[in-house]
Amino acid sequence: MVNHKKAYKSLNLNISHLNIEGEGTMSTWLTILIILAAIVLAIVIYFAVKQSPEKFYRKAKRAHKKAEKIYNTGDYDLADEYYQQAEEFRKTAREMS
Repeated sequence: MVNHKKAYKSLNLNISHLNIEGEGTMSTWLTILIILAAIVLAIVIYFAVKQSPEKFYRKAKRAHKKAEKIYNTGDYDLADEYYQQAEEFRKTAREMS
């Protein structure tokens, strides 16, 4: 008959490094999550700073509306500056198209 305790001891098994309880896998998932978050952040930043005709047309629209409001208050010189700025935005957008 085999004595199981002696057989186990004779194998001299050290299973502490096998990670049976899942220790360490959390850090792996955390690392993956951080990498994915960094990739998503990079994509968002890229599209936020990327210059496109649509962005310049939006800027022109905002500047034009601001010029209209200022013109209605009677500050014609400042309104002209905003109208010029709006026209420059439109010109840039046309050049990009």
